[in-house]
Amino acid sequence: ASITPLASLRHAEFMANELPGVRVPEAIIDRMRVAESAGRAAAQGVAIAREIANEVRPLVQDIQVSTISGREESALAFLEAISG
Repeated sequence: ASITPLASLRHAEFMANELPGVRVPEAIIDRMRVAESAGRAAAQGVAIAREIANEVRPLVQDIQVSTISGREESALAFLEAISG
């Protein structure tokens, strides 16, 4: 499974609206909207990615982490969150 921690509300909306085959539930968009207004969008993106990883882990052999350019810290935070 490939998981990309969301970096911002704009990133979530882009994935939801511009990438064919990618589905971002409205509840996730709403969580990112609230987090963005509180200045915690990247942290919320990592939390959402961790939740997804926990859900799919029993169903997949491995998890691949992707990130948008310049946001490597989100991928690293995600890896730290799921490594223990």
